[in-house]
Amino acid sequence: MTETETDSSLETGLPDIIKSKLIARLQWLVLAIFLIEKKDRLKISDVRHQAYDPHPPDAVDVIASADPDLALDFAKERFKQEEDRLSFINDKIRGLTTICAILIPLLSQFVVPRNNFGVVPLAFLLVALLILTISIGVGWRSFPGIPSASDKSEASRELAKSYLTSVRRNGPTTDFITDTYKAARRAFLLGLISLVVILAIPSDAQPSTVVLAPPSSKSTSISVPHQSINIPLPHTCSPPCAP
Repeated sequence: MTETETDSSLETGLPDIIKSKLIARLQWLVLAIFLIEKKDRLKISDVRHQAYDPHPPDAVDVIASADPDLALDFAKERFKQEEDRLSFINDKIRGLTTICAILIPLLSQFVVPRNNFGVVPLAFLLVALLILTISIGVGWRSFPGIPSASDKSEASRELAKSYLTSVRRNGPTTDFITDTYKAARRAFLLGLISLVVILAIPSDAQPSTVVLAPPSSKSTSISVPHQSINIPLPHTCSPPCAP
């Protein structure tokens, strides 16, 4: 019975795994295009985990030989800076997402029906919105834990290490979200530039046609509001008329 349940769960979970891999590969391709300078560093696993590889421990090992109170203050400040950096980039992401959500319906309604090239800025904005959905995905954050040491100095050192460990783990996630925002901003700017170029080029106007009356007609008629005016034309004969 257990084997049957395990097999059924694998069968139902396999399409989800395939879908997640395909989506991750598509997202990686889009990011690699707009982050060409980081193409070698960016990996599909980074997109799936929404984070780069963890940073090497820089100041964690120094805590053991530093003053406990100073080390704890330093670690708290580093943790606060990292959280402020994430909050700052999230505000920018929300703002850019709002602008894209406003411009996309406007382009679809007013620009694309009048100019076929309007699909170019629309496509860039859609790509920017797709990239932004990567950065606002559900991720994970590390937070400091409660120290287990009974001694105050050791507890301060342990808490400082916990703060710096959280910074080391959260930093790659913030870096990935920042690069994702940069890629979306580049796609957005390309959309704006192409939109300005398209609006600057005048659309093809319909040529006006003038219908002339044939030579044999005696008069022509001009229609104006509420009345009709007949203008007599000079009589012509072929061959010339006798006097």
